[in-house]
Amino acid sequence: LKSLLEHTAREDLDAAQAALDQLPAAALLEDDAASAVARLRIYRREPDKALEILRAIPRDFLASNWFIGPKAHLTGWAHEVAGRKDAAQIDWRVALFVVEQRLAATPNDPDLVSWKAELLSVVGERDEAERILRLYQQLVGVSDTEIDSNSVDTFLRLGRRDEVIAWLSAQLHAEKRNPKWHA
Repeated sequence: LKSLLEHTAREDLDAAQAALDQLPAAALLEDDAASAVARLRIYRREPDKALEILRAIPRDFLASNWFIGPKAHLTGWAHEVAGRKDAAQIDWRVALFVVEQRLAATPNDPDLVSWKAELLSVVGERDEAERILRLYQQLVGVSDTEIDSNSVDTFLRLGRRDEVIAWLSAQLHAEKRNPKWHA
């Protein structure tokens, strides 16, 4: 919690890292700590440290307060930040495979459908990503131009930045706004 507050409220990545550095090493094998530390390391432009943490996790899907999704999405993101585009693409393909396996069991899970749209967008399958994004929007009951916290990254990856900026502006001025959008 201290790390989250330092990161999102104070926008102090060093203080957020200092808070997470207090965790015992064994905690980094749990989804909560591992995903928090890995994401923060990526934000701090320390992708290899993020990869070190993520490689120790034996699961292919993480579920925590910080992150719910395929571990390979995070490793792909770390590789992307490190400038290793081919490695990122491979990991994102692995993440897409993991999501598609889960979708086979629950094809109407909006979170998994959202993941599929985002992963298709990062591997360059734009048309299919747009189609799956529309499916996600139908499942959650929004129009095909509406953005939510699950679809914002997909909109960005699809180059729909103006829509994201308009949405973020509306979020920042909304009466009931999520404080993380400021950061």
